[in-house]
Amino acid sequence: MAARFDFLRRGLLVLLPLVVLALAGTALFLWGDFFAETVRRFSPGCVFRKWFHLYCPGCGGTRAFVALAKGEWLAALKYNAWWLPTAVVLVAEYVDWALGKLFPQRDFPLWRKLRLKLLIAYAAFTVLFVIARNIWRF
Repeated sequence: MAARFDFLRRGLLVLLPLVVLALAGTALFLWGDFFAETVRRFSPGCVFRKWFHLYCPGCGGTRAFVALAKGEWLAALKYNAWWLPTAVVLVAEYVDWALGKLFPQRDFPLWRKLRLKLLIAYAAFTVLFVIARNIWRF
């Protein structure tokens, strides 16, 4: 009985970030214009761009967030496409955390290999994205 209660407790802990994310998404859907204007008004701009006169991977991220808050997916990709692979990596990290919480006694070697390859690909994409972005100014 105690093991079952412990698994239930861990399962609820794993679901908590999903509930928070769903609530945040609902708030963005309902009040997207308000959030977009607030972010636009208080955003200091890119410090990396101001100091080095180069685009960082996050440049355009505020505009992309504003577009996402308004439901404009294609505009968000146009402003900064880096958020899409970042979202994939964040989901993979959440899955890794959830597997560790739900099944602490098990090891998932195939998942570990896939996760490592994903992180390496993400790092390579980030470097190539920054280089290409500063050469072609997209």
